[in-house]
Amino acid sequence: MNKTQIIDHIMSTPHNINWNVLSTMLGDGDWSKLKAYVEQTPHNMNRKVLEVFLGSDPRVAVVGTAIVGQDVVG
Repeated sequence: MNKTQIIDHIMSTPHNINWNVLSTMLGDGDWSKLKAYVEQTPHNMNRKVLEVFLGSDPRVAVVGTAIVGQDVVG
């Protein structure tokens, strides 16, 4: 399953996430920070923040529920 499908699933059911299903989609790893974010922000979830939790861009730092900034190398 790709990141877009996982994010679409999370955003389509933010109030009623089945963590057993989501864990199967995510695979192995420590997803506790993602779980905390989803549980704490179901009303204002941000797709870009979800992408960071799923590892789409290592230059972006997430602190709590906000994107702090980007580091441009180059």
